[in-house]
Amino acid sequence: MHNKKIFDFTDNINPLNTSKRVKNNLRRSIKHIESYDDTSLSRFIRYLKKLFNIEEENILVCYGLSHILSCVLKMSGGSDILIPSPVSGGYRFFIDSGDVKIVPYKTDINDDNYCNIEDLSQFFDKIDLILLPNPHNITGKILSNKQIEDIIGLADKMKKTVIIDESLIDYTEMPTYAENIVKSECSLIVKTFSTYHGLAGLLFGYAIGPNKLIKDLKKFIYPFSFKIPPLACSAALVSMKDAAYKRRTNEYISSEKTYIKDRLKSSQRIKIIDRGCNFLLVEIEGDKDAVFDFFYKKGINIDIYQEPEGLFLRLPIKKHKLNAYFVKILKKMIGETKL
Repeated sequence: MHNKKIFDFTDNINPLNTSKRVKNNLRRSIKHIESYDDTSLSRFIRYLKKLFNIEEENILVCYGLSHILSCVLKMSGGSDILIPSPVSGGYRFFIDSGDVKIVPYKTDINDDNYCNIEDLSQFFDKIDLILLPNPHNITGKILSNKQIEDIIGLADKMKKTVIIDESLIDYTEMPTYAENIVKSECSLIVKTFSTYHGLAGLLFGYAIGPNKLIKDLKKFIYPFSFKIPPLACSAALVSMKDAAYKRRTNEYISSEKTYIKDRLKSSQRIKIIDRGCNFLLVEIEGDKDAVFDFFYKKGINIDIYQEPEGLFLRLPIKKHKLNAYFVKILKKMIGETKL
């Protein structure tokens, strides 16, 4: 068992891997690896400025989501952060490493509605920060523009910082809220290129927000971010411009979702939730630890959540062979097929 390969079904990395255009760009750019050339960073910032109709003062670059979050936490001096549940393992790993307490905001996982502003407002006196993945990285729920406006409006009034994580937004057809976030007083859009763009090996990300908040954050970010590798800036820009890559990704994920749902549609002991992101949510019966152990013994590391509504597996779309293997193990576990 120690030598058996474990397939990881806990991440959000694009199943098509890094764009071929990005790989070709990196091959051409590798000759500049020994030098620091900030023109690639300037080009990236100018592109965001034009794309989102904002100013350079509204943009901050960094090493990725964890880098931004750590700097926001240091700047705010806060220790209580509200995150809609279920809270992903990635958030917990980062936040648990510091002196920060997660305040979960419970919603019905089967309900498509992301949040209720009246319910959410009751937490504002008890928290320092609000972190909203949009789409939600476990349930796939998406905030409407009206919900975002209401949350940001209340946060401005209560002087609370809102961080909207749009790292999975490219897997959907929803538009970014970047152009409007700059009109707030203390809210940010953050995004990493590690997942959808497949650039986990070149840590890079950005934040967009109002001028004053970005200026304050730069005091914590820029002692380090001026050294962000030009290769990372260049790769991110090429990937963002690759429309064919986005089309192929969306078509592939849609096709694989159809395959998985067709394979499982006759199963009476499971329920599938698809909210249009890069994963499916599978509700099953059983004990959380027993289900986890069953999959792990078959070589699959899974994302599993025990909620009041039931037990849920998060199934991110992978290569077809892996998706087929996951379905086979799932059907075996519920007694519908043999290995």
